[in-house]
Amino acid sequence: MNFAQPVYSRPDGTFVVQYNGLPYHVTSDPTSAVKLSDVQAWATANPTLVSPDPGIMSTDQKALAGIMSLSDYQSYAYAQIDGKVQALLNSGFTFESQQVYCDQQSQANLTSEVTAMVAGIVTYPVVWDLGDGNSLSIPDQTTLTSFAMAMKGFIQTTYANGVTAKANVKNATTAQAVQTAYQAFVG
Repeated sequence: MNFAQPVYSRPDGTFVVQYNGLPYHVTSDPTSAVKLSDVQAWATANPTLVSPDPGIMSTDQKALAGIMSLSDYQSYAYAQIDGKVQALLNSGFTFESQQVYCDQQSQANLTSEVTAMVAGIVTYPVVWDLGDGNSLSIPDQTTLTSFAMAMKGFIQTTYANGVTAKANVKNATTAQAVQTAYQAFVG
């Protein structure tokens, strides 16, 4: 055997081994310094000593294989949850059969409109730009209040669901539990 451990398998049937102290990708190339048939025979005889190549594994695969620490996997899960929260906010909610986006600009615009309403300086109708050439006409204070409450409720619920998902990840004690917790939220 002219190669050393660790031996990593790849989905395409090739391997990565240690050769002259460096990682070496073993393919079916006949000029390869390490023969694929030799590694395949060794891997068949020693299946418990062969691991999936961590260089091409997903983060979930690395964590479940024990290659990634639990705290690093939890940090990854938190980032996935944050991304999903932002995606949900950006996709928005439906108000009067119209899709309303809740990105940061929309939230700032609503704050300005509600402040103007409280100050008594709103001119109705308020025309809300929905993007793509669409708009929502808010004809009066009652509708503006309903609109503001709907957006506020959507934003608070979305953030609360994200906080709950993060708490579930934080309380997870195994990689499998982390994966279950964050994937329940991000899908």
